[in-house]
Amino acid sequence: MALHFHQAIQTKWLAPTNTKPSRVKASCRDGNLTLSWDYGLDQGENHARVAMALVRKLGWTPDKGKYPVYWHAGAAHPIPNGYVFVGGGDVVQHDYTAIDRELTDISGVDHA
Repeated sequence: MALHFHQAIQTKWLAPTNTKPSRVKASCRDGNLTLSWDYGLDQGENHARVAMALVRKLGWTPDKGKYPVYWHAGAAHPIPNGYVFVGGGDVVQHDYTAIDRELTDISGVDHA
């Protein structure tokens, strides 16, 4: 059985500044992405939205063969205001496809 090791994606809420709105930043070893807070989504959905946008930006899509189909989310303690997303198989299915479909409306994200 071949094991594939994937990078975890960590998200973090960024407070508004005098010049920028509230944002969520998703980071991993291969890159990062920051998007403005979407007030139409709840906290978890905002973090999932940015994590999945980073997945798409990096080209980590299941159709490439070696990337995870499902992503599992959990609280990122001791880091406040964040989550960790870890790719996995089909043991537990967390379906972020609805949020992923909304990424086509986000400008500046590579939808390769």
